[in-house]
Amino acid sequence: MTLPVVVMVFGISVVGLQAGLIQYRLQATASDDARLASLGMPVENVRYDEDLVCVTRTQSLSGGVWALWPVSLGARACALNPAGFQASVSDDF
Repeated sequence: MTLPVVVMVFGISVVGLQAGLIQYRLQATASDDARLASLGMPVENVRYDEDLVCVTRTQSLSGGVWALWPVSLGARACALNPAGFQASVSDDF
């Protein structure tokens, strides 16, 4: 009787850990892209706010177990814009 409960709790823990790791990678990617954009490199989803360059990244979890309850993850990171770059980038948001 307790084995199915233990397996279910373990499965839910693994799925939660997976979502946490994906969010961590998404935040790291947004941070890296913000640094690149502050150096004048072309990056998507860039927003210029005075002395800052901000980048937004989103990802939807909708496959596998997430097909039952799709989750949308998002990350936003900003970096200083010392040179005032507003290079030719796509400003999608």
